[in-house]
Amino acid sequence: MNNGDLDIKINRDNIEYFDLKNQLYKVKFTNKGDVVIKFKLTDKEKQEIKKIYYENGLSKFKEKTEIKNFCNFPISITTITIIENNKTKEIKLFNSCSKYGIFNIKGRKTDNFLESIYKILYSKPEIKNAPKSNMMLI
Repeated sequence: MNNGDLDIKINRDNIEYFDLKNQLYKVKFTNKGDVVIKFKLTDKEKQEIKKIYYENGLSKFKEKTEIKNFCNFPISITTITIIENNKTKEIKLFNSCSKYGIFNIKGRKTDNFLESIYKILYSKPEIKNAPKSNMMLI
């Protein structure tokens, strides 16, 4: 596993935004400005995130990766931006189903990565108790 820091940003549907390096959580609203909340990751959580990243093989994804899982039209788009060793990688997840099928290995690995990261992030009181966006997906 690489010893360098990972700079990970997650943008969920342009509604929620996580900046793990700067430990910021942003929620967008239609009727008022964005709410930006600072949270704190422990060293143990940072190491866990790095471990999850490498275990799921995201370090091996190409610089620009698009993963599509269309049951209907895409209802959710998550963009993960990762800076590792001064190289930027962008993973876009287009999803309209609850889970990726057995043949979409990158989708399953990315889903697993996100679920594990969200478990850590949403355990933070600052994020868990943050105001919920009033924006809706169209």
